Amino acid sequence: MNCQLLFILFLQFIVTNQLNLQPHKGGSWETVIPKKDGGAIRKNLGMQTVHTALLPSGKILLVSGSSWRNRANVQYYPQFENPEPALGLWVKDEDPFLKSKLNNYYELVNNAAVYDTKANTFYRIPHPVPVDDPDSFNEPRFAPNDLFCTGQQHLPDGNVLFVGGTQYSDPFDTGHRSTFIFNWQKEANI
Repeated sequence: MNCQLLFILFLQFIVTNQLNLQPHKGGSWETVIPKKDGGAIRKNLGMQTVHTALLPSGKILLVSGSSWRNRANVQYYPQFENPEPALGLWVKDEDPFLKSKLNNYYELVNNAAVYDTKANTFYRIPHPVPVDDPDSFNEPRFAPNDLFCTGQQHLPDGNVLFVGGTQYSDPFDTGHRSTFIFNWQKEANI
């Protein structure tokens, strides 16, 4: 046998052994069903999560923003041999950030919550509200602030910094320049 084949067999052995770890060695999964009196929908949190942050309080901040939900019908393989990509939410040609469209925008991005692992409670918190766009001259617009695909980092005081996120999905993916800090001390008293 050549060395490459022996190396491949060795890697396969290692991966197979790691995939078959017993729970006491490799950990295990447990289904979590939040209490009925919280913000959960039936037996689930009712939102997908793109970003999570463990807060100093031991609670978990969950944020998804728009999750880049698709407006158009999505084509799947094998039903379609060459599926077309879906459009995503915001198309530049539709001028989606006019102030007249703010309520619809906020309804789509307002997906943030806090999960308390000790009490097994879940509650929604408001997503940051968009502010007026300082670069808007002709028509009143708001500055996009979708937290989908934002960068996040814990600050030394335990707060969480969010920088950027999704602005347009078409004609090309672009980010926005909004920045926010989540103050965990305010939620610690809830």
